[in-house]
Amino acid sequence: MGMHAARLESSQYLQKMLRLFQRGGEYSTRQIAEHIGSVCGSTRIGELRRNGFDIVRRQVGQVHYYRLAGVSHGPGQPAREAPAPLPEPQAPPPAPAKPQAHAQAPAEAGPVSEARQEELPL
Repeated sequence: MGMHAARLESSQYLQKMLRLFQRGGEYSTRQIAEHIGSVCGSTRIGELRRNGFDIVRRQVGQVHYYRLAGVSHGPGQPAREAPAPLPEPQAPPPAPAKPQAHAQAPAEAGPVSEARQEELPL
């Protein structure tokens, strides 16, 4: 029985990681984990690999760096060019503005003159 791997289509972690890799460059395990919001960065790398992505690793001292090299289509198959970048998630549309009550003019202090009374609606 093989290991279960999350599917790219349904995993926000994998989608975030793929968008990160599609920017180019190399990323440490810690950078990946911080970017995707998961402490399981190396596990997610394995899941991306099982989804057909060719992720290469380079070690410098105790730190492992990863980058996207392309997409493979099974064991022994050569990697092809990396896919087009995934679109960034869209923010939900803003909530409709609540109608604002019309502000009333402040009441004037003191008695109203006869001239002012003529201006006032009844």
